[in-house]
Amino acid sequence: MTLAAVVLVAIGILVLGLVSGFLVGRRAGAGSGSRAGATVADLVQRVVLSSHNGVVLLDPQGEVVLANPPARKLGLVSGSRPDERARRAAEQVRDSGQVVHVDLSPLDQGRGSGRGPTAVLGEVRPLGDDFTVVDASDESDAVRLEATRRDFVANVS
Repeated sequence: MTLAAVVLVAIGILVLGLVSGFLVGRRAGAGSGSRAGATVADLVQRVVLSSHNGVVLLDPQGEVVLANPPARKLGLVSGSRPDERARRAAEQVRDSGQVVHVDLSPLDQGRGSGRGPTAVLGEVRPLGDDFTVVDASDESDAVRLEATRRDFVANVS
């Protein structure tokens, strides 16, 4: 299992803990002398919010429960609504129970200075109880590097 897969699994488990914390409302270590007094939900929220990937937690109706700043920067969430492609992928995940990979690249790539994300790839995973998580990363640099490599090889030939 690659490091990226391990991190994704850990984030998924932590987000599931967040959902459980919201739904159950229990304190971590309640009655056992918890030092920090933070709930599991608080800790998981901190992990999600500090992630470099865009992470969006969707409820069974496809509404945003939690989204971190990179998710907003990548365009996965607008206001309180998820990107339509991510929402449809989440429906597929809820129906099939299988992970779905989805291209979440900005649709308006012709606008702006071209400095923003141009290639956003996402993975939508089930978390149980019909909750899903969208985990997306900006692959723009890798795409630009591959285009440069292709152009170089073509020009050398």
